[in-house]
Amino acid sequence: MDDAGHRAMRDDVPVFAERGRKRAKRRGKGRGYSANHLPDHVVEKLKTLEQTSLPASLADGVLYYVSIILIGVMCVLIGQVNVAWGVVAYLVGLALIARQMRGIELMVHDASHWAWDRDNKARNDVLADYFVAYPTMGTTHAYRRGHFIHHGTFAGEQDPCKRRFAEMGLGDVDLSTKWKIAAAVLRWLPSYNMTYYTEIGSKSRATLFRWAAWHGVVLLVPMTLIFGFAQALTYWLLFWIVPMLVSLPVLRSIAEAEEHDYEHGETEFESTYTNDGFIHHLLWHPWNDGYHQIHHLYPNISARHHHTVHFLLMKHDPIYRKSPMRYATLQQVHAA
Repeated sequence: MDDAGHRAMRDDVPVFAERGRKRAKRRGKGRGYSANHLPDHVVEKLKTLEQTSLPASLADGVLYYVSIILIGVMCVLIGQVNVAWGVVAYLVGLALIARQMRGIELMVHDASHWAWDRDNKARNDVLADYFVAYPTMGTTHAYRRGHFIHHGTFAGEQDPCKRRFAEMGLGDVDLSTKWKIAAAVLRWLPSYNMTYYTEIGSKSRATLFRWAAWHGVVLLVPMTLIFGFAQALTYWLLFWIVPMLVSLPVLRSIAEAEEHDYEHGETEFESTYTNDGFIHHLLWHPWNDGYHQIHHLYPNISARHHHTVHFLLMKHDPIYRKSPMRYATLQQVHAA
């Protein structure tokens, strides 16, 4: 090769290096974890847990809907006995219904990884859409489109969760007390809510139509036949629309804020959290959502099994035991 060729190669080096830096910036942090050290029986167990169960997913969804109905019935019955206690029951009910709604949303997340029916992905999406996505104002496909960017470019400039955290100001906000957490949530809630529903495709006219049609056919028509239209509309507004617009965004924003801390840790493993306190399971993270580290390590495993995987790794994986874990709401925990 002549001198001109060698000069051209040398001149290209900064160009290639700059391209590499741009790709790394888009990709973000490396994974930082390998399962190669796990015993064979643990690896085999993890493989079996990747198997999907459509009946189990549908049953979980039914339980969430039934629980919301039962909470609403209890609030109405208490209110008929005593108005003051009815108001108290309704305020508690707003939190409980939001928790169950969050569980339904998490089932959309599960379906976006084809964890309902991996053998028939089209059936996975159709059933998840009609069963859990349409009623929560989204679609499985739209959720997958944004969520897979999060997994594929973790902490990179395209990561939608990182961008949402930046808009919320999570890197700068003081979360040292319950009152400061409450103030922060109220401050970030309007922009957070708009960003969330935009990302899952809720602003689409087709999605809004499907949402309205689902609620009309599944909820309003049957309740109208039982109670009359005015009463049915009142119940729908009180026990679905108000929780969806008021208490669910609060719960969801706190839950998502607890999943990652992009400011700490050099890898995805070090920046992803397990939230395993009593309050997490009681309120913020239904359906095993608190074990978010498990989801990032094994995204093919349904959330239904995350608690099983957590206990399995706590017993057999010393590296996992050192991963970031919280036991209180938005507790500041540095990666080990």
